Amino acid sequence: SEMLLLGVADKEGLTVSDQEFDFYFQQIAARTGDNANQLKRYYMENNLMHPVRDRLLADKAMELIYSRATINEVEAEDKAE
Repeated sequence: SEMLLLGVADKEGLTVSDQEFDFYFQQIAARTGDNANQLKRYYMENNLMHPVRDRLLADKAMELIYSRATINEVEAEDKAE
């Protein structure tokens, strides 16, 4: 499913900004008690930024799909007949 979402992200020209990366690491730091800058440095030094970018792009693609979704309410069929 992530591959599909990455395809949507690519087709729609979605990108991840430096600010979005920073926010991602700030969220992790808040949960773990670690320093956001040290976390980011660790990810960069260990070539882990690409998977983070993919995750953020997949999340953005999912948000885009949800924002464009159309919900049609239908009446339930009466099966008591």
